[in-house]
Amino acid sequence: MKRRDVLQVSAATVVLGLLDCSGSGPPDGGGTNTCTTSGIKSGVIDDPAHSFTAPAADVAAGVTKNYSIKGTQLHDHTITLTAGHFAQLKNGTTVSVMSTVTNAHQHTVQVVCA
Repeated sequence: MKRRDVLQVSAATVVLGLLDCSGSGPPDGGGTNTCTTSGIKSGVIDDPAHSFTAPAADVAAGVTKNYSIKGTQLHDHTITLTAGHFAQLKNGTTVSVMSTVTNAHQHTVQVVCA
């Protein structure tokens, strides 16, 4: 296994771990949906240096918005979250979106409640 493969598996494991302990859950009492109180966070499956957060006010507003996922990386990508994505997050569902293409590549971003 190449070093890149190990890093990709490790990053995916970290993101999956975030999904399991995010504190989000259905609004029916089965868990606390923190999107509406703490906002959202992301993990980029294949590059953990890319990340973003957004305030709970963005989730509450529920309107399409663009976010930079630069994080600590030297280059930037953008993702777009739509009203539909925000509705899914409010219901405790993880959202997966693709970033824009920069430097001939793009990323899958997992968006979860903070």
